[in-house]
This record gives sequence, C-alpha cells and structure tokens, in this order.
Amino acid sequence: MTELVLDSDTIKVLSVDTRLDILKLLSERRRTATELSKNLEKHVTTIRTHLELLEKAQLVNRIENNHKWVYFQLTKKGSMLVEPKPMTSMRFMFTAAAALIGYAFWGIFVMLSKTRTAGLPIPKALEKTYTASIESAGANDAAMDGARSAVQQATEPASIAAIFDPTLFLSVILALFLGSVLIGYIFSCKKRSK
Repeated sequence: MTELVLDSDTIKVLSVDTRLDILKLLSERRRTATELSKNLEKHVTTIRTHLELLEKAQLVNRIENNHKWVYFQLTKKGSMLVEPKPMTSMRFMFTAAAALIGYAFWGIFVMLSKTRTAGLPIPKALEKTYTASIESAGANDAAMDGARSAVQQATEPASIAAIFDPTLFLSVILALFLGSVLIGYIFSCKKRSK
C-alpha cells in the first residue's frame, strides 16, 4: 500500500478552497476547465491558474487528445488525497466488532460457568462419607445439622437470581447488538464500493 506524502509545496497548493473544490469535482470524473468554471462559478482564467498549480504539485494531470478540449483528471496522489481508502476505517470497525462479539461470548461464558459451579451435585457416597467422618469425630447434634445443611445446599441447584447478573447480561446483549450492527455496516460499505 502506497502512502501519501505531503510536502510543503503540496500543502501550500491545498491551502486555497477553490483548489480543494476543483479536486472534489475531479474526483467524480474528468472535466475541462470550462466545466469547472461553470460548476464553481469562477472565471475560466482563474480556474486555469489553479489547475496549473495543481499540476505542478502533481495532483492533477492534463489530458490532451486530437480534439480541441483539454481534460483534467486526478493523479494517483490527488485521488489518494481526495478519496482516502476506506480500508483503514473498515479495519477499525471490523476490529471493534470482533472485540464486542468476543466480549459478549466472554460474558456468556461467565454466566454459564456460574450455573455449572453453583449447583454441582455431590455424589451420595461422598455425602455419606462426609457425614460419617463428622459423626466419627464425635461432633454434637448442632454440628451434624450444620454439616447436613451445607451438603444439602451444595447439592441443590442454584436459583436464577444467584446466577443472573443483570449488568453483565445487558452488556452482553449490547455488545452483540453493536457488533452485529458494525458487521452489517462493513458489508454494506463493501457492496457500495463495488
């Protein structure tokens, strides 16, 4: 990818609004000096003077053929200046969309991991072993009841309120929405550019 390098002469040439308007008009199609003067409502000699300066800055080419009209068109440097490649902004939007969707999947993973760890069933054999070890340690009835309730709580499935984090849920939905909007915009821009 070639880069646009602006030297001081080019910057001086671009400091006049009329020259910028000429470049914008030439970005649509090639034109004669007369066409440019009509569009910009300036005298043709003024437009020719501006075109000469744009030619010296290598922003405009003169196209002469066997006809009496002389056309002007943008050079590669001129077109890069007027119509920057949309790929830079497209890359940024694609990266942002990927980051948003990645964040959404991370949030979904976090919510799902809460559901898996909250209500893990303890096997009956382990529950009996745990209770037997507490009984053999000579614990009193209050300690036994506490141990049984802890085992019971661990084996019960978690409630939806314990798992559901509304802030995380809303941010995941928002990230998925924004990511899909950005991807849709990228594809619509690609279709328009073809």
